Amino acid sequence: MKNKIVVFAFVLSMILMLVSCQQTNAEDKVVISSFKDLINTIPDNVKVDDIYGGWALTAPDGDERFIWSKNFSKSPYHDVLIEFDSKPFVDAGLDISKLPTNIVLNNKIMVGVKLGNENLTYNGEATPLDWS
Repeated sequence: MKNKIVVFAFVLSMILMLVSCQQTNAEDKVVISSFKDLINTIPDNVKVDDIYGGWALTAPDGDERFIWSKNFSKSPYHDVLIEFDSKPFVDAGLDISKLPTNIVLNNKIMVGVKLGNENLTYNGEATPLDWS
């Protein structure tokens, strides 16, 4: 459970940092370095995500995923997305009917953002760490 909370907190902070898309201070560099360390620590938890055209980092317990696109011009809905089980929130009283449409799907809450429509290019085949 403790690992689940740590991974969720880290992924949420990554979304907030990636949304800003700026590397202007020391904190940003620490976040990028931490993301690289996380990916390198649990590489088997990073898989290609065909729906969003990028990669998905799955929490060790399998309940949460952080998904990011490798090409903003090809991702249909979100460039960065976090997905987690809705059951604990529903059990605590969340009325999912009051959430915006398309936030809950298959008992998962999905919150994401479209960062742009740029056609990102890479030298060779893109990897999960090319974003950082």
